[in-house]
Amino acid sequence: MEKRRVKKPRGLKWLLASYFLQTAVDCVVLLLVWWMGMGFFIRFLVYPANAAQQAARASSQAILENGAFLPELVDPLCRYIVFGPEGEVLQTDMSAGEQEQAQSNYRGDSMQNGFFYPKFYAHSRLENGQTVLLQYDFRQQYRNPALRGLPDFQTCYLLALALVGLFMVFLHTWLFARRLEKAIRKLAQAGGAIAAGELEQGDFSSTGVKELDGAMAAMDTLRKSLAASLKEQWALRRQRQAQVAALAHDLKTPLAVISGNTELLLEEPAGQDGGRKELETILRSARRANDYLAQLVGTAAGAVEEKPRPVELLPLLEELEGTAKALCAQKGVRFCLDRRQEGRIVAGEAGLRRALTNLLDNAARYAPQGGLVELTARLEQGGVTFEVRDNGPGFSAEALRRAGELFYTQDGARGGGHFGFGLAFAAEFARGQGGALRLENGPQGGARVSLWLPLPQPGPAG
Repeated sequence: MEKRRVKKPRGLKWLLASYFLQTAVDCVVLLLVWWMGMGFFIRFLVYPANAAQQAARASSQAILENGAFLPELVDPLCRYIVFGPEGEVLQTDMSAGEQEQAQSNYRGDSMQNGFFYPKFYAHSRLENGQTVLLQYDFRQQYRNPALRGLPDFQTCYLLALALVGLFMVFLHTWLFARRLEKAIRKLAQAGGAIAAGELEQGDFSSTGVKELDGAMAAMDTLRKSLAASLKEQWALRRQRQAQVAALAHDLKTPLAVISGNTELLLEEPAGQDGGRKELETILRSARRANDYLAQLVGTAAGAVEEKPRPVELLPLLEELEGTAKALCAQKGVRFCLDRRQEGRIVAGEAGLRRALTNLLDNAARYAPQGGLVELTARLEQGGVTFEVRDNGPGFSAEALRRAGELFYTQDGARGGGHFGFGLAFAAEFARGQGGALRLENGPQGGARVSLWLPLPQPGPAG
């Protein structure tokens, strides 16, 4: 099967040059055809340009031979005026303006120019003292007297030629613009396909215009790059989901062991002593950790976010106090709840508790032995701020920039099994609630993390 030949794209300069050249050639050909055709047609439509001159001469000769003026002796191609011996006008078929020109010629002028064509006069002096002037134009006139009310033939001829020439230019311009429009539309459709996310579809073939093909090639490269980037992002997302699922699965076993053993200890008589409160905290934390794992797996699978609801601050802070003391005790760190704030906010309670617990865990993790971790809650106009402080080494410059990223840690060696979930979740939770997470170093050293959430605005009075 014969392979279809693909047209080589042309540059805009070449297209413009070819447009002007083709238009010029077609106009010249049109002019030649028009001239040849009208040359044949003119013979049957109009008189030659000197026909009026010959008619005037013949009419003057006939008047002189007759010895007296008679209107029927004047050829229709001419106009006449008869002057008396004293220069008075005796007869005429001229208009007032033509009479003035004829009188001027009678006084000595041989020719009087008209608006478009020169006007000539033929003089005939009769024996009775009368002078007959025959006026004629050196132009082509219609053979049919009924057509002489139309504009001059030359005017109609040139006007028709101009209209045909303009039509030819318009036709070439329209064809040229249609070609460019088709190429540009193809380019726009390719861009629309990319904007709509249709990266595997769309026509990115040649437009036929070299400059537009360059833009098309760049868009095709962009399309392929976006497609490759999206595939890479999807692969990374699936990898992260798999990592989260693996971590959640691995954590279930030690949590089950902690929960089971704690329940057994609570059933023993020894669980009735002063350590029962700590055991209950451990059990409650283990159960909540299981809930967090379920949420973690759900988040990895794309589960729906928790809906905000009213949350009392004081019970939340008291619960966090018990959790924070247990976390800090494991690291040999002291904990202080700076303010027992009362009030009510609207937020996802489980997510808020989890976010603050993560912040407290990070602070306890990086606080020095015997250091201090503080939690402060402040109700302000328009929002509530939870602030977690520690007297550890603080954040590095890179950590301040990237600490909210998933799987990023400031120091992997110090972190032990820490995978950077805490700050990443807190930042994501704050954004989801319309708030913000801010990381900074204290003026006296140490890290300071502030979680700000907006308060609901009161609705209009009913």
